[in-house]
Amino acid sequence: MSKAPPSLQPPNMGDDRAWHAYWQAQAQPWRTEPEIDIERQQYLDEHLTIKEREWEHYPFKDIVLDRADVEWLLANYNDERRFAGQSYQLLQKRNGLDLRGADLRKADLHDLPLKGVDLYDAHLEETDLREVHLERANLSAAYLQDAYLYNAHLEDAYLSALSAALPSGDFDHLPDTQASQRAAIIEWRTDLTVLASRLGVRLPADLQQAGRGEIAPSPGGS
Repeated sequence: MSKAPPSLQPPNMGDDRAWHAYWQAQAQPWRTEPEIDIERQQYLDEHLTIKEREWEHYPFKDIVLDRADVEWLLANYNDERRFAGQSYQLLQKRNGLDLRGADLRKADLHDLPLKGVDLYDAHLEETDLREVHLERANLSAAYLQDAYLYNAHLEDAYLSALSAALPSGDFDHLPDTQASQRAAIIEWRTDLTVLASRLGVRLPADLQQAGRGEIAPSPGGS
């Protein structure tokens, strides 16, 4: 379970400002939610410390997780003091927190450090992923319909999904980042248009069309 310094106790559940200060003091500024209760911690902990013989199963398959759950999992997965012996060693066989198949639909995950997290087959429909760090995350077969990925850090995440799809040639489940790319391009084009107007010049035709068509070709070349 999460440990706080003796001089700093968790605040009351409804005091958002106090929780913000509390997490800042814990060097976890990305946390915004109150700590989940002991019963919920124990429930998640049972899945987090899954045994080797069960390793082929997804620890959080079809389990609904919200931001508070994910914050707690991230904080505790990276806390080496919580694990001793076999359980901790087993967890370290994976490159990141294992959220394969988890149900994260409509969750607010903005600005969370999800580097290297395994989100294979996870449900992320309509999930708020703004500013999320997804470097080296596995998004293969993840359901990303209408997910909000504005300014998300996806370095190597798409390449990871593409590499996983190459042996079978099945590219139907690659993460769709076109919407977030288009939004960034449109914002950039709008800023350029305003600047050009102030200077009394006209943007080149190709820049005027930026963000209006296809962002990039599909793996099949279309």
